[in-house]
Amino acid sequence: MPRIIFIFLATFFMLLAIYSGGGQWSNEIEVISCMSLIIILGIPHGAIDHILYLSKREKPAFTFYFQYLSLIGLNVLFWIWLPQLAFFSFLFVSAYHFGQSQFNHLFKVEEIPEKLLYFIWGLTLMLGLIFFNIDQILALEGIAFLFSQNFLLSSSVFLKTTLIGCFAITLGLMMVFTIMKKFKWETFLLESLVLILILSAFYLLPLLVGFTLYFVVLHSMKVMEEEYVYLRKKQLADSFSTFIKMLLPYTVLSFVGIILLIIGIQLDFIAIPLGYMFLILVSSITLPHIFVMELFYK
Repeated sequence: MPRIIFIFLATFFMLLAIYSGGGQWSNEIEVISCMSLIIILGIPHGAIDHILYLSKREKPAFTFYFQYLSLIGLNVLFWIWLPQLAFFSFLFVSAYHFGQSQFNHLFKVEEIPEKLLYFIWGLTLMLGLIFFNIDQILALEGIAFLFSQNFLLSSSVFLKTTLIGCFAITLGLMMVFTIMKKFKWETFLLESLVLILILSAFYLLPLLVGFTLYFVVLHSMKVMEEEYVYLRKKQLADSFSTFIKMLLPYTVLSFVGIILLIIGIQLDFIAIPLGYMFLILVSSITLPHIFVMELFYK
């Protein structure tokens, strides 16, 4: 069993024992703990996008930063002017990105069937996160209107039907790849189990805890491991400590930016609800990162 999956399993069962045994943390401790893990282990996996991109493209650094920051700026405007469309765009590109990071190492060539698996697998995750936690989501300040004003997102029947359909298609695609010998049977069984466990975490754990568990362990830690191996091969990082030093500058910058935004909202300098600002922030960081990782995985 891969080390990352073992860490996920151990952490999941530990959290499940705590919550099912009647133990619980206050909302403040839960939020602080999850956000700390996301900042320390989640954000860093995108903190070397500039290094990854410039190692594969002979372009001036200025061109990269201009394109990267332009995407962030356009995304912020997108959320302000067309929030519903921005949300669905974020949902779909995140779904593809999550699926790609889960399966890219299994394929030598990425064609339409492989990319379809990435998207449907990731969409299954996103729909599961929403469906199993819709009550908690509707209670979040600044986010509820995205769901309450949209029939597709507010309909439990639609969400449940779509989730079951995506889950079945995902298993079907993996079965096809197994029959075509692109997957081993062991891989099919392991990936099926992982998908079920992720959805179980979304169902059995609080919204933020379940998402943090998946995002930090199965996504971010896995991606950082791949980045480290790549940089070692390219002789851009000669040790793990060098790799950590590469991650630090933009991780710290992101942390400072988040703190300033929170302070600005609390002091009413920024007239945007905290929950909505969090969505804008996460999607703005994610969008250019996805384009960099698409290049990286190729």
